[in-house]
Amino acid sequence: MSHLTTLKKLALAAVALLGAAGMADAKDVAVTATDHLSSLITAAEKETLTELVVTTGAVDKTNPSAGLTADDLAFLTSMPKLKYLDLRGASIALDPGSNYGRPYMWPETKGNKCIETLYMPNNLQNMGVWVESNVKEMYFPQTIPTGNLANKLNPNYSLEKVEFYQEGNVFKSIDGAVYTADGTQLIYYPQGKKEADVVLPEGMVSTINKIAMAFNPNIETITLPSTFRQLMFNGGREFGASAPNPERNENLRAIYVAEGNAGFTSIEGMLVDLSKKEIVACPPAFGVADLVIDGNIVKAINSSIFANNQTIRRVKFTEGVTTLGYSLFKGAANLAYVDIPSTVTNLGGECFAACSALETIICRGTTPPGFDTVDRTSQGVGIVMGNNQFRGKPVTAMVGVPAGAIDNYVNSYWNRNFTNGTNANQVDGYTPEQFAEYKTVNVVNGSTNQDVAIPGSSVNITADSPADNTMAFVRWESETPGVVFTNALSKTTSFKMPASDVTVTAVYDAKHEYTLVNAITPNGYAATGVTVNIEAPSRMNGADFLEWVVKKGDVTIANPKAVQTTFVMGNADVVIEATYAQVFMVNVIDGEASVNGDMILDAAPGVTVTITAAKKPGYLFASWKVNEGAVTLADAKAATTTFVMPESDVTVEATYTKDQSGIEGVAADGLNGAAEYFNLQGQKVENPSDGLYLMRSNGKTTKVIIK
Repeated sequence: MSHLTTLKKLALAAVALLGAAGMADAKDVAVTATDHLSSLITAAEKETLTELVVTTGAVDKTNPSAGLTADDLAFLTSMPKLKYLDLRGASIALDPGSNYGRPYMWPETKGNKCIETLYMPNNLQNMGVWVESNVKEMYFPQTIPTGNLANKLNPNYSLEKVEFYQEGNVFKSIDGAVYTADGTQLIYYPQGKKEADVVLPEGMVSTINKIAMAFNPNIETITLPSTFRQLMFNGGREFGASAPNPERNENLRAIYVAEGNAGFTSIEGMLVDLSKKEIVACPPAFGVADLVIDGNIVKAINSSIFANNQTIRRVKFTEGVTTLGYSLFKGAANLAYVDIPSTVTNLGGECFAACSALETIICRGTTPPGFDTVDRTSQGVGIVMGNNQFRGKPVTAMVGVPAGAIDNYVNSYWNRNFTNGTNANQVDGYTPEQFAEYKTVNVVNGSTNQDVAIPGSSVNITADSPADNTMAFVRWESETPGVVFTNALSKTTSFKMPASDVTVTAVYDAKHEYTLVNAITPNGYAATGVTVNIEAPSRMNGADFLEWVVKKGDVTIANPKAVQTTFVMGNADVVIEATYAQVFMVNVIDGEASVNGDMILDAAPGVTVTITAAKKPGYLFASWKVNEGAVTLADAKAATTTFVMPESDVTVEATYTKDQSGIEGVAADGLNGAAEYFNLQGQKVENPSDGLYLMRSNGKTTKVIIK
C-alpha cells in the first residue's frame, strides 16, 4: 500500500499524464513476487526518473519473496537521476541464505550522488556502507540496528537529518539527530547538520559510540546538558574533540557545560571531569594562546590533550596540578613557555616531544619532576629512564629553577648526560649550562603573564586602566638596576630580565582634555608629558589643509604643516584647530582648468592654474580674454597656458576665428597663391561669403567650401 499523501498522489498523477508525451520524471510502482523493478520500470524510465514510490506485499517466512529482492535494491541505487525514493510501503524479501531469518542486506551505496531524500523499507535490518553521498534526509524504520546508523553512515557530509517514520521503543530523533528512545544516549549526529553552536538536549547522559558526533566540519561549539554524566572515550573522541584522531570535528573550538551539571565543567572551552579533577578533552580548534590552568580545579591533564595544537604559546599550571600526561604537548610547535608547579612530581613520556619553539620551562619545585622507567630490553637497550620527554627542543632552550636548586637538576635525569649506572637516560634533557635560577617579577599598577623570569629573557607587561578616570598612564619606571624598557611610554611593552628580582611601576598623572577642531582624531584626554597623535583631512570644503593652530593651552605641534603629527600634552586643557586655505572660483568659458593634471572649479591663492581651450569645429583658437580677476596669462595666444591664482574669483574666455581652409586638402585664398572664386553657375565672386565655390589657382580649378 502506498504511503503517498493525497497531494503527492495528485502530483504524481499529473506527472503520469505528462508521461504520455515522454516527460514523466516520477512514478509509483507495486512490486509483487512475480513483478519486480526491472519489469515495472522501463530502460528509459530508469535513466530519467527523479522520484519513485515503491510498495510491496507483506513479507514473512510463508511469503519470503513478496518484497524487494537483492536485485531490486541494486536496481534502485543504480538509477542515475533518482532524487526522491520512498520505500515506506515496501518490505525487503527474506534472504534464503539465512534460513529466511532476516531480510536481504541493503547493498553498499558508497558514493551515490543522486538520491537526496530516502525512506528506507519498513523491515530494514542491515545495510551496506552509505557514505560520501549526496543524501540529505534519511528516514528509517525502528528495525534498523544501532550499529548501522553510526558505522554505516560515517562520514556523510551532505546528510542533514535522520528521522524515524515508525513509533517504537528503540530510537527517536531530536532535531535530526538519533538518540535512544528514552533520549539518554546520543547514537548519531549527522555530519551535514549546519549548526555551528550545538546545544545537546537535556536528558542526554552519554553517547553510545566513539563516532556519535564526529566528522562534522560545521560544528564550532558544543554545549553538554546538565544531565550529561559519562565521557565514554579518551579525549572526548565521541564529540570529535580528540585532535590526533581522524574522526575529529576540525572546527570545534570549545566544549561548554550547562549550569547545574555536577560531574563536568568547562575551562576556556576544555572539558573537565570534576570527579577526577582532570582535563579530559580539548577541542581540535582550541584557540587560547596564553593559557592558565588552575590547580584548585584541575589535578591532572589527560594524555595527548594538547598534542599537535598549533595555537598555544604559553601555559602556566598553578600549584595543585600533579600530573602531566603522556604526549601531553607532543607536536605543539608554537609552545614557547611552560610554568610547572612544585606539585608536579612526574612528566609523562614524550610530554614535550617535538615542541620546537619551547625556549623556556619554569620548574617551581626544588626537587626535579621525575620520569617513568621504560623496559626496552627487547630492543637491546635495557631498562631506561624516561621516553623522549624533551626530544626536538631548541638548542637555546633554558630551564628556570628556584634559588639553590641548580645542582639538584644537574644531578638528575633532566641533565641529558646523567645516569645512575643502572638506567640509561632517554629523556633528551638539557646540559648543565641550560639551567638558571629564575628571579621574581613584581608589577605595580599593571600586569604580566609571568611572575618569575630567567635572566636575559623578555618579560611582557601591561599597565592597568586607573580606577580614577581623572588619571592617565604616563610611563614605566623601575628602581631595579639594569631594567631597560622597549618603550617606556607605551602601556604595553617589555623589558629584558636582569640578574635580580625586579619591580616595575606604571606611573599615572592627572589627565587633561584636548579638543581638536576640523580633525579626524577624536577629542580625548592625556596626562602631562604623554605624546598625542593627531590627524586632519588633507582637504575640507574644497580647501587644502594649511596648518595646525593652537587656540588654547601651552603645547607645541611637532610639524604644524603636516596633516599627521603629534604634540606633547601639557599640564592644562588644550584646543587645537586644523586650518584650511581660502579658495576662489575659476570659471573658464569654452575651456577647462586644472592643477597638476586634476580638473578644478576653484583654487587657493598662489596656486598655478593651467587652462586649456576647447576645440570647436570650423573655428581656430585665437587668444584668451580675461573677463574677471587680476591675472596675467603666461601666453594669451596659446591654447594651453597658465596663471597664478589671485585672491579673487577668475573668469577667462577662449576666443576663436573662422577656419578658412577648404575641402580636398586645398587651402583657401592666401594659402595656394593668387586665387579667383566663381559660383557654381560660373560667375566670378569678388568677396565670397560662406558657401560652396569653384576656386581657380595656378591654372587649376578646385571645388571648395568657405566657412
